[in-house]
Amino acid sequence: MLILLILLMLSGCSGAGGFFKGNTKTIETYNFRQGTDALSMQFIEGMPPSQVFIGTDFSTGLKIKNMGAYDIDGNAELSISVPDASAFSFKQGNKEQFIMKGKSLYIKEGEENVIIFPMKALCFPGYAEQIVRNYTRKIKATACYYYETTANADLCIDTRKFLRAEKEKPECQMRDMTLSGGQGGPVGVSRISPTVIPQSTEEVTVQLAISIDKLKGADHNIFHPDSGCTDPQQLNRVQVSVEMGGEPLQCRPSEIQLKERQSVSMICEKKVNPSLGAFLSPVTVNMRYYVQQTQLKDITVEPPPLEYGNTVNCAALSGAQPAS
Repeated sequence: MLILLILLMLSGCSGAGGFFKGNTKTIETYNFRQGTDALSMQFIEGMPPSQVFIGTDFSTGLKIKNMGAYDIDGNAELSISVPDASAFSFKQGNKEQFIMKGKSLYIKEGEENVIIFPMKALCFPGYAEQIVRNYTRKIKATACYYYETTANADLCIDTRKFLRAEKEKPECQMRDMTLSGGQGGPVGVSRISPTVIPQSTEEVTVQLAISIDKLKGADHNIFHPDSGCTDPQQLNRVQVSVEMGGEPLQCRPSEIQLKERQSVSMICEKKVNPSLGAFLSPVTVNMRYYVQQTQLKDITVEPPPLEYGNTVNCAALSGAQPAS
């Protein structure tokens, strides 16, 4: 009876609805901290159309996707702007907040979304006087969002590099580490150079020279993490914090000023006992900043075709909400 009872229990566990599903697949993880993109942003085909007539409705739409390794969970806005506010109107405003998860250890792709801005073409400057017969301008999409990049590396730290006896062999070799390809954001670490400075027989200073780069071009502006995207005085300023073995290092400066196509270095230090010898230590560099990026698309506004009378009541159209 006991054997029969055990067999019945095993049968129930493995069947449909049992508490053991029998799925033995291992969970797949990904190296998600790679790449130089944060937000991918592109106009949807036909939104806006390349050509519209005065007085017609149309929509401007963008597909956005978080390509990086950080969740955009607030302080993020997508807006549409036009050169002449009197030539277009927005039916539901020209700004939209968004939240999007990025890549993670178990997720290969970040979230994506579509944002639509309903618009209307108005009488463009020069139309009433028949000075201008068509009007081509660029609609600009601008995204502003807070972002972070984290770089991780395992470095050999040799506290006895200059104190070791000639025949004594270290457990690992201290050398520079180059990081290429980015860490999942438009700002990233390109090199970490460790060195050890003896202070006494009981104390050495571990020093890390960390090189940080802006990894995207002129269509990506980087701002201080406390400023948003509006203050030109805060352009290219990034806050940085560094940990080694889970403990914070003293860095100078703690904020860096990025340069185009050129690395910027900072020095981080920690005092340790040389008796530690040579060991591998995890180093984490966290960079905090705002990103402003833009995308442009041409649109041409023309008078209505002749078969529709080619007349427009511009005064009536001007009562619509103007673009801002």
